[in-house]
Amino acid sequence: MKIDKKYIVLLSIVGILILILLLNNYLQNIKPPLPKIKQIKFIDKVEVYRKNKLDMIFILSNSKWWFLPDEYPAEDSNLDLILDNIKKINLVDLISRSGIYENYNLDDENKIVVKAYSSNNLIREIIIGKPSPTYQHTYIMLGGDKNVYTAKGRFTEVFSKDKEAYCSKNLVRLQKDSIIQIIIKQDNKEVKIAKNTKAITITNTNQTQTTTNIVEWFVNNKIITNDVIDKFIDSITPLNASELYNEKLSNQNKFLRKINIKALNEELDLYIVKKLTNSNYVIGISGIPSLYVVPAMAGDNLMKEIK
Repeated sequence: MKIDKKYIVLLSIVGILILILLLNNYLQNIKPPLPKIKQIKFIDKVEVYRKNKLDMIFILSNSKWWFLPDEYPAEDSNLDLILDNIKKINLVDLISRSGIYENYNLDDENKIVVKAYSSNNLIREIIIGKPSPTYQHTYIMLGGDKNVYTAKGRFTEVFSKDKEAYCSKNLVRLQKDSIIQIIIKQDNKEVKIAKNTKAITITNTNQTQTTTNIVEWFVNNKIITNDVIDKFIDSITPLNASELYNEKLSNQNKFLRKINIKALNEELDLYIVKKLTNSNYVIGISGIPSLYVVPAMAGDNLMKEIK
């Protein structure tokens, strides 16, 4: 039986097309190796963008991290999470090479772009989308790479907190025993509280001697019971704010009271700026450009008269 050449050619073409289709499917299922992530040792600035607009900046200045543009010290634990997520990227899988990003919240409307710098050099860019269904991974892209990956960790959660969560509200962290002097200025009057530590020797019943330190507090050179000063110091060590007050500390502020606190290795000023209608207080602290709010009880303690 003689087969028409036309059928042979047709069958050959069909066979080739099937082979091409199978080969294409095979190649589609072969994923390229995941990109290698370079190790980062030092970061001194982080920028966070939303909807293609700069939203937050964290900057390292004089060994201290600051949150901008509000100019508050950064909160340590959340800052550590930010730096860890930037430095330690662990890619899990290549998810898409299609260039379609809406399904992963990596489109312009939803993505979070994080840029990390070292000495003004961009060293890492991460585009963050939504969490994966397990919430243990996050859909991300890398700067200069159009592919979508999953990475271990909750990137979206780390970079989507309320802004106040990134700002430290720890105002005073002096050790109580390290405080040696407090000066209170109010209504053109000044109260100086000073500590004097003296050693006394006690002779025991067995005629041995023991030396111990006695602490005395003086207010304007007059001795005062330690309980009064202890209660006042307890109100400022530690001292935490309840919220941020988005105004700047200025020399033009009229303060209700200024408290200078001198410790063995540190000195700072507290400024009680005003009392709010809800009885909370607005206060400032030296070295921090912006103001805070403290609860009514904490503010009342700071305003107590010492005499």
